[in-house]
Amino acid sequence: MTAAHARHVILIGMRGAGKTTVGRALADRLDREFVDCDARVVGARGLPVRELFEQFGEPQFREWERDVLVEVLRDERPLVIATGGGVILRIDNVADMRRGGVVVYLEADAETLARRIEADPATAGMRPSLTGLSPADEVGATLAIRARRYRDAASAVVPTAGRDIDAIVNDIVTELERAESDPR
Repeated sequence: MTAAHARHVILIGMRGAGKTTVGRALADRLDREFVDCDARVVGARGLPVRELFEQFGEPQFREWERDVLVEVLRDERPLVIATGGGVILRIDNVADMRRGGVVVYLEADAETLARRIEADPATAGMRPSLTGLSPADEVGATLAIRARRYRDAASAVVPTAGRDIDAIVNDIVTELERAESDPR
């Protein structure tokens, strides 16, 4: 296993970008364990994300998110890690992710994200509204705020709109190989 392949692959992006779906496929391709940070927060607390936000507030959720990220990044085995969409809101998270592995931003436009979120029965209604807007308007408003942060945090940007999982995974593997030849 080469240097870049020996590090964690950390997927960032908005909800609906494909972090979980792509992460599982990438983990299979790289023969690694897949870790979903939001699922770990939910599993530890026994409540869906929406209820965690409602009962404890966003600041507390972000603390739990931070705790899970730190724990996962300490794992010595190279993992594929799907982060929560808001992980980039804390500068310490971004610094830790960049030190811990190759950070890949799964990029999609607001329309694609909203369509995916609305079409996913497993998560429909399970996430909190962060703005009070309709789901489609909220995605656009949130993406407008976060897009620059995702790009700044990322080692690589991989577009996902209109693309199949295999093509996205291939692009990520190419980015890992590129990182291996230019380990900044």
